[in-house]
Amino acid sequence: MLKDRITITPEVYWNTTTDLLYLSNIPTTTGYTQQMQNIGQVTNRGFDLTINAQIIQRPKAYFNATFTFGANKTRIDKLNGRKMCFG
Repeated sequence: MLKDRITITPEVYWNTTTDLLYLSNIPTTTGYTQQMQNIGQVTNRGFDLTINAQIIQRPKAYFNATFTFGANKTRIDKLNGRKMCFG
């Protein structure tokens, strides 16, 4: 269509990251005040849509336009070993 002058690229992703490191306070009786701990899990999901169009295509000149739209949703699944509930 239109001699391949328009391209549409959809992308969808869903990613879960576990063992998120967080600097936590610990009892000073251990000899330290803080410790890095694996306490979380986060999920990211979303999509991106890119539309590229060659508006003017001449031998000595060209004009391209690109439109990109994306949406992302991040959710905290677990924090400090507890499952998170959101109403």
